[in-house]
Amino acid sequence: MGAAYPKAAAASADDIPHAISRELGGVFGQLFTRLWREQRLAHPSDQEIDPVLARQLRTYREVVGLDVPIGVVFLMLTCWRQIYGMLCLAVYSHMSFALDDPVPLFEDMMDRLLGILGLIRSPRLRH
Repeated sequence: MGAAYPKAAAASADDIPHAISRELGGVFGQLFTRLWREQRLAHPSDQEIDPVLARQLRTYREVVGLDVPIGVVFLMLTCWRQIYGMLCLAVYSHMSFALDDPVPLFEDMMDRLLGILGLIRSPRLRH
């Protein structure tokens, strides 16, 4: 996910956002599609999502190639937003004055995201 990643994954500079979205969205998309098909995801209906956001989610869904309701796409991007934000805090040390060890906050975030998805972390993955 460093600076060279988009260049390696895209055919052209214009395609960089699409390449990243297809690659990462494909990985996350498979997991979310499986949970949705197993009817394990409580997701918002199309009507519960702001129309402007719904349009954007449909575009993302199309680019990534997902076959799920836009509420599932919303959950997927909600999780990605949290994970990416947490990683930025840790990698760039934005709050190192207070978060000298970002692991507890990261683990709390993961447990909460898993809860949103109706999942729990395996006991063997806990510290």
